[in-house]
Formats: sequence, structure tokens, C-alpha cells
Amino acid sequence: MRKDFCFIDFAAKYQPGFRNNIVNVRDVPGLVTHYKAYECYATCFFFREDLRAYVRETGSVASYDGVALAPYLVLDIDNPMIGEALESVRRVLLLLLQEWNLPYEAVQCYFSGSKGFHIMIDSRVFGDVRPSRNLHIVFSKVREIIAKHAFVYMDLTIKDKLRLFRIPNTINRKSGLYKIQLPIDEIMELGTGEIINRAKKQQTLTNVDSSGLLPAIPVKQSDKALTVYEKALSSTKESRIVVTINYSLSTEEPENILCEARKKIWQLHIEEGLRHNCAMRMLSQFHISGFEKEKSLRLLMDWNSSKNIALPEREIVRMVDSVYSSPHPYSYGCRDSILQIFCPYRKMLRDCANYRILMDTKKYR
Repeated sequence: MRKDFCFIDFAAKYQPGFRNNIVNVRDVPGLVTHYKAYECYATCFFFREDLRAYVRETGSVASYDGVALAPYLVLDIDNPMIGEALESVRRVLLLLLQEWNLPYEAVQCYFSGSKGFHIMIDSRVFGDVRPSRNLHIVFSKVREIIAKHAFVYMDLTIKDKLRLFRIPNTINRKSGLYKIQLPIDEIMELGTGEIINRAKKQQTLTNVDSSGLLPAIPVKQSDKALTVYEKALSSTKESRIVVTINYSLSTEEPENILCEARKKIWQLHIEEGLRHNCAMRMLSQFHISGFEKEKSLRLLMDWNSSKNIALPEREIVRMVDSVYSSPHPYSYGCRDSILQIFCPYRKMLRDCANYRILMDTKKYR
């Protein structure tokens, strides 16, 4: 894992507010101990420090759409009949280990402590998985492919990058059992009664660090897994709107390149709670319109000062760095929940010239 992607959202039953506690993954074991290993959760996607800044600003991870990376792709297999869930897990394992030829150390299996199982596939088997705003969508496509080829039901609604998963060796309050790691050979052999009996206490973790969230051993790329990942990545790209940088607009003023919603943001004082989100939506359009990084930074600083926004300057610098870290701009669509707050056409999008251009050409200008 890249060192800058080391932050997760940690949640616990006894933690004030439950979630929205952005911590370094290395701090997780101590937090689990502090909260008595009771109902503890973490995101399976990892983030840079800008998520922490976002939560300081908004008070919540809600609507965060920054870049993410993940050490594992998580499969969630639940069934009210635990025996049927176990059979589904075994079919998935046969697919991964025999047909995909994944190394055993690349696949970690857990009993959730309730009615299901988690299979965690080391993301290194997919080759060079890069940080992305859309990695959660690509992973969702991979899950669909696995479910189809293994002929099993699994939770395919996991499409958000901030979904929480129970941390290994922590207690499920409904059952009183722990989420435990199980070796693959035991998953293939043990009955449900034996698995439940083992979940009455914590079990030793193997091939992962003490948090249970990071791999502790090297894992090689798999040709079959890479093919599946590239297929998922390709289908995700094809379904997205094509966004290109229009350098011919680089000398324009903000009023000339912003849509009506963004223009209103540019002209108004934005209250705390919305200002980070609003700044990101203007920055995105600045990038798409070919504004140089220095120009965008200056414009955002001017907006922050003239409209009394009160964003810390270091946070503005981080946002600009984040937006310009990729040569491929991210664009917020017309149905974005933040833009719709300010859009005069939100109830009649076809009356907006920008929206018509988007729908007719599939490109942002």
C-alpha cells in the first residue's frame, strides 16, 4: 500500500458519534483494545489525509468523493441459513483458487460472527491497482463477475467507498460471537457448528497485520485476476461521461466557464458544512476548463477571502493538489446533490444550456 493512503474511518458502538473518526490504520489495534473489541468497524478503502480535513470541515464522511485505494476487495456472503452461506463461500473459493489460480495467501476468509462470511482478495492479484475516485465502482463490477461465474448470491449493493466492515476479532453484539479468520482448508472442511464454536473467542490472525486490515506478506499478480479487473475497469470507463480538458478556455474568467450552479457558489458566501464541497466543485471545473494549477489556487484563495468563506489556507492548498494530482479531471454531474442546491434548473434540467451540451455530445466543454 502507498504510505499516503493510510487513513480509514473507524467506528465503534461505544465511541461518541459511532463513526466519522478518521485515523491512521496503524492506530486501529489500540482503538479496538480501548473499546473492548466490541462492535468495531472500519472502511475497507483507504484514504489520504484530505478525508480527515473533509470531516473536520463537514462533521461527516457523507458525500465525500475523493481518491481511494484498497488493500483488499471484500466479498460479503450472507444467508439466513448459515449452511447455505458456507456452501457459497466454498464455491467462490474453488473459483478463485482453482480457475483463477490465485495463491492461497492472497485470499483471507472470515466468519462474520452472525450469518455470513467475508472473503478478502488481496488487490495486488489484480496488478497495478491505482488510486481512483471510482475504484469502488470497479470493485463492484469485479464482484458481479465473481458472483456470476461462481453461481452464488452475495451482497452486490456494496458500491460506496465508505461502507463499514466489522474488524476481525471484534464482537458482534447480536450474536455475542467474534468475527474470526478461518484458514481455507478449515472453511472447506468444518461444519457450521464447529465454526460457531470457534467464534466464541478470538482467533490468531495470519498473513495480515494486527489490525486485520493490511496484508503482511508479499502477493503476486494473477493473469486471470488481471484480465477480470481490466474488463471491470473498461466497462466502468465506457459507462462514464467522457471528460476532456479544454485548454482554449484557460484564459477565461470564472464567470465565463462556470455553469449557473457553480456561478452562484462563486458569487455567494458559503456557510461552514458546505464550503469544502462547493470549493471542490468549482476546482473541478477550473481543471476541466484548462486553468493552470496556480491560477486555480489564486482564484480559490480570492473567493475564500472576498466571500469570507474562512477555509484554512493549508486546506485550500491540499484541495488544489488533490484535484490536479490526476491528468484526468473528475467531473460532478448535473444531478450532483451539492450542485442541485444552487442550480436554478434543478427541476427542469433541459432548460440549462450546459446540461443540453452534456446530454447531446456526452462531453463537458
